Amino acid sequence: MANETSPPASQQADSVVFLTNGERFLEAFAHVGHRVCGRRMQPFSLRHRFWLEAFESPLVVGGQATILDLEMAAAICAVPFEKLDTVVPRMLRSGPSLFAKVRFAMRCLRSAAGKEYSAWQDYLTDYGCPPAVHGSAKISKGGKRYVALPEILGLVTALIRGSGWDPDRVWSLPPGAAEWYLTGIFMHRGVDMKVKTTHDEEFEAGLMAEKAAAAAKKAADAAAAAAQN
Repeated sequence: MANETSPPASQQADSVVFLTNGERFLEAFAHVGHRVCGRRMQPFSLRHRFWLEAFESPLVVGGQATILDLEMAAAICAVPFEKLDTVVPRMLRSGPSLFAKVRFAMRCLRSAAGKEYSAWQDYLTDYGCPPAVHGSAKISKGGKRYVALPEILGLVTALIRGSGWDPDRVWSLPPGAAEWYLTGIFMHRGVDMKVKTTHDEEFEAGLMAEKAAAAAKKAADAAAAAAQN
């Protein structure tokens, strides 16, 4: 079995599902049960995301992921929120137990990596659908984008300030729900932030599809011309 969990880029493009903001809202707040690598996933919180980033998991920070990365991510996300800060550091110090190593080896023999990767993507999508809004990040004259804080910390601190909630409550929120709450707070405070309408999103999706089709045609024409020569 191939050890890579990330599908080819072409398959990733084909698997992209267009969601309207109405559907994104439902995904952010209505959840179902998930199992990844044989483990029952806990509700995905900002704190789970923090620990995955701390481990530099390619499943959240980007990069080519292996079945071992997926196994580690699933182990972290199977830990309840209230136990994360004690269990995960212990996992880091002690490493996998003999039972965990045997379990992992057996899973490699009988599991399809692509199926587990899809289950992981479904899990993240279920908890991580923020609203699509108009606007862009500030860009310097040199074309560089600047972020004052790590993205996850910026979200947490902004929501604490805007809602008055205590940090533990904010850290326990699913990322998508946190984004929706913060967007609502900004809009109520008069910030120039507009949630995209279904028409806006369909129009943008159409433009992207046309651009992709034009690029594919250009590549096909170039290949045909090269073959004739």
